[in-house]
Amino acid sequence: MNEWSKVVDDIQSVPENEKRKIEILGQLVEAIIARRRELGLTQEEVAQRSGIRQSAIARLEGGSAVPRLDTVVKIAISLGLDIRFIKTSMDEQAATRSVG
Repeated sequence: MNEWSKVVDDIQSVPENEKRKIEILGQLVEAIIARRRELGLTQEEVAQRSGIRQSAIARLEGGSAVPRLDTVVKIAISLGLDIRFIKTSMDEQAATRSVG
């Protein structure tokens, strides 16, 4: 089990909609980690590409803190990741409940 899966599993007292946001961030972080390894880059090299400190990248990869979305996007873009947001039926149901 990777670090982000454990973070999500450990979250019990967070409302479901917040948990879903954390799950999505975790998926993005997992893609970032995989891409960094695929490219053979160190965290320091990713830091230089993205403008984010290496220590922040280490925390992000280690799952010790929930990162901000803009930080995750900035790193993903620096690695050439294609980030797409796709609505799921669960997301649509949640949106309908909050509007209606």
